[in-house]
Amino acid sequence: MKFITSRFDIHSLVKILAAALLAASIGAFISGCEQKGPAQEAGESIDDAVEEAGDKLEDAKDKAGDKVEEWKKDAEKNNNS
Repeated sequence: MKFITSRFDIHSLVKILAAALLAASIGAFISGCEQKGPAQEAGESIDDAVEEAGDKLEDAKDKAGDKVEEWKKDAEKNNNS
């Protein structure tokens, strides 16, 4: 049961972080649209950075989920032996 609980904790954390990244990117996008020149470029850079961070977070979530599934299978295999 510990493995299942760990997976839900990771999944919840990823959802919270994804929502925060989405909110930050929307805020950066809105403020970037209202400004011109260097400030607009800075806003676009922030948008790009947030998007990249979101992609990396998604990759990390997938890898963590795969590892948890691997551990779960190993634990079930060891319990059946």
